[in-house]
Amino acid sequence: MLDWKKYFYPEEWYIAIRKRKNNKTILENQEDTFLLLKNTWRYWCADPFLVEDNDEIFVFFEAYDRLLRKGRIGYRKILGKKIGPIKIIITENCHMSYPVVYKDHNGWVMIPETNAKEKVLKYRAKKFPDIWSLGFSMHDGCVVDTTILDFNENHEPTSFLAYEKNIDFKNGNLVCYAYEGKKLIKLTEEIDTNSTKRPAGNIFVSDGIEYRPSQLYKNTYGEAIIINKILAKEKNKYHEEECKRIYPRDLKCNKSIIFDGTHTYNCSDNYEVVDFKKHQFNLLTGCICLLSLLKNAKAKF
Repeated sequence: MLDWKKYFYPEEWYIAIRKRKNNKTILENQEDTFLLLKNTWRYWCADPFLVEDNDEIFVFFEAYDRLLRKGRIGYRKILGKKIGPIKIIITENCHMSYPVVYKDHNGWVMIPETNAKEKVLKYRAKKFPDIWSLGFSMHDGCVVDTTILDFNENHEPTSFLAYEKNIDFKNGNLVCYAYEGKKLIKLTEEIDTNSTKRPAGNIFVSDGIEYRPSQLYKNTYGEAIIINKILAKEKNKYHEEECKRIYPRDLKCNKSIIFDGTHTYNCSDNYEVVDFKKHQFNLLTGCICLLSLLKNAKAKF
């Protein structure tokens, strides 16, 4: 029997943004309201990363294409209270998400999640923020959510954290890599027995202390964001301790919606972003899924 709810009430994600107040982060401030960004009929958005460049604010994210049933990389420009349209900037023949963006001495760089290719790919902006070109593969293997752990004095990454694949990414390994010669070299790994270690955004600083967001995936995907205090990140040694769990009910939004999950947090000098999950009715998604089932069934005969 078909699970109609699964197809017509799919998991959808939304991005929400707010201005930082008194340099506080989500760790100290859960009172101020986030502004929910509207999705479109074709795309819903998740995994937001912020960029502030020459007084311009951009949010990069996974734009999930309901028609093609895979993630693309897109961005929106924030113009005060006005939100620019979704613009798709990178597409591959696989699902893409989690677009880590940073600027080195040669310009803007992006490292999105491309686990379906079993590679970690590095892109460089030919014309920021719209035109990107593929550079090279930093790593061959099934890892997700590659996150910069540390930079050198030239603002070039020297080490990364990533999550190694198991069957469903629920209890994988948190791996620390050195970045040497355009390749990731494994230094340490920690088995994630409690489903709490998968990266959930960039490392950020609050009151001079470094924190790392991670995902809680104990009962359901995107259950909560965990804020971890970094205790050590020297070569061959990474250690952290959990400080706080933030559930969607802990955060305020300008829409009266009861969300089912949250799994990414990032901040810049002046803004903060999170994402929210909601299972809700979508006729288009349901019909596309059923057509795909019929096509697959027909191919078997």
